[in-house]
Amino acid sequence: MVSFHCLRDDKCEWRKGLRDFAIQFNETFGKDYSLSKFLDISEKGSKQSTKQPEVLLEAPGDKPMVIECKKIVYPPKYYERHRHFHKFFKYFNDSYNRDLKHILPQNIYEIGINENALYQNKEQKLPLISNQIVAHVLQHIEEV
Repeated sequence: MVSFHCLRDDKCEWRKGLRDFAIQFNETFGKDYSLSKFLDISEKGSKQSTKQPEVLLEAPGDKPMVIECKKIVYPPKYYERHRHFHKFFKYFNDSYNRDLKHILPQNIYEIGINENALYQNKEQKLPLISNQIVAHVLQHIEEV
C-alpha cells in the first residue's frame, strides 16, 4: 500500500528548486555555475549530524557559491495537517491489513480522502474512521 500524499513533498532541495535557481542565476548573470557537492549529505548518503548548507556550486573562473535553503510554510498548519494525514494512513493501513487484504483481490485500487474533512477529526477518531472505510468496502466487496 502506498500513500501518494507525500510525493509532492520532496526532501531534496536540489530537485525541489535549487537547480532551477542555479539555471536562472546563470542565465541572468552570464555564469556557468553547476552543482559541485551536496554539503548536507555525508559520505554514507545520510544527513550530516551538524547543520550544513545544502549545496556548493562552482563555476570556472568564479568564486564558489554556497546555498542554504530555508522553508517558509504556508498555510501555517501545513505540517500539523501533514502529520495528521500520516497518522490516518497508518491506522488505515493497519485496518486494511487486518480485515481486507486477505479478501480483496490483489489489484490496483484508489481511495480518495477529503482531507479537509479528515483534519476536522481529532487523532483519537482516526482509527474509527479507518475501520469504517474498511467496513464499507467489505459491505460492498462484490461491487469492488
